[in-house]
Amino acid sequence: MKHSARLPIQIIALFLVLTASTCNKNPELDPNAMLPPATQIGANTFGCLINGQVFLPYEPFLSGKVPIEIDYQPSSDGYHLYINAVNNSANFQSVGLFADSVTIMEGQTYALKSRKNGNASAASFLVYLPSRGSQNYLLSTNDTTARATGQLHISKFKMDSTRLIISGTFWFNAFDNYGDSVNVTEGRFDL
Repeated sequence: MKHSARLPIQIIALFLVLTASTCNKNPELDPNAMLPPATQIGANTFGCLINGQVFLPYEPFLSGKVPIEIDYQPSSDGYHLYINAVNNSANFQSVGLFADSVTIMEGQTYALKSRKNGNASAASFLVYLPSRGSQNYLLSTNDTTARATGQLHISKFKMDSTRLIISGTFWFNAFDNYGDSVNVTEGRFDL
């Protein structure tokens, strides 16, 4: 009888030891380790965490679309900056950084606020597609506002007649159109 009572205790002890040994943080599963490095060489990289989940640009092979777009154009009252990264895998998701009538300078940090003249802003969009080809979808837009803000830091800005290199880091908090908060952290780009 004693022998059979020990067996369940030994199995439980073995289970606890195995469970405890798997609780160590696996670097292969660390979301930060999955993000591109924060470089400043024009590597054409972009990544961030959205509510702790990794976001990386992706377009299916041979789609003909570019998963990262950048535009920096002069205007009468400054410059317009547009950076948009798209992940078009199971659902369609994008993260955008914008500056309207703002001159971008290396080493500067810009507050991400409401999207209007004179401000930098950010947004995340998610279209839930229940099945490809279906007409039913759910759109979630998440914009920075006066109360849901963030920061954009430009670590490198080099523009000449043939090339623009812009690198930086960002984070922002936003609310979607259902009132839920969205936290974008560990953002980095090198375009």
